[in-house]
Amino acid sequence: AQGDHGPDGSNLTSLRKALIPPWIYLIKQFAASTFEDSSGIQFLVELRGDLLGFLKHWPRLKPFDADLLDTLTTILTVGSLRLEQLTWNTSAAVLNKLIQYHNTGQ
Repeated sequence: AQGDHGPDGSNLTSLRKALIPPWIYLIKQFAASTFEDSSGIQFLVELRGDLLGFLKHWPRLKPFDADLLDTLTTILTVGSLRLEQLTWNTSAAVLNKLIQYHNTGQ
């Protein structure tokens, strides 16, 4: 399109694409798979959990973390979450995660 060319003849669309970090496409693929099942979102959440531990030693990962957090924030809106009542039939794994979450104060 004619509006995509700047005064020096550069193609702004190409420039926009060049400025997108390559990991964005990977994150988007996993995010898109969340519509089929929850394995994509589970992977992204676990990836972010692992990534948080690496940030102290590798601060260069902060842009990746910011993009991952942005994607998770977009996907995990209040409307997309499913609340379930805890009962005596709730799996022990879920209860252990809640206990661990509570004990770490996160």
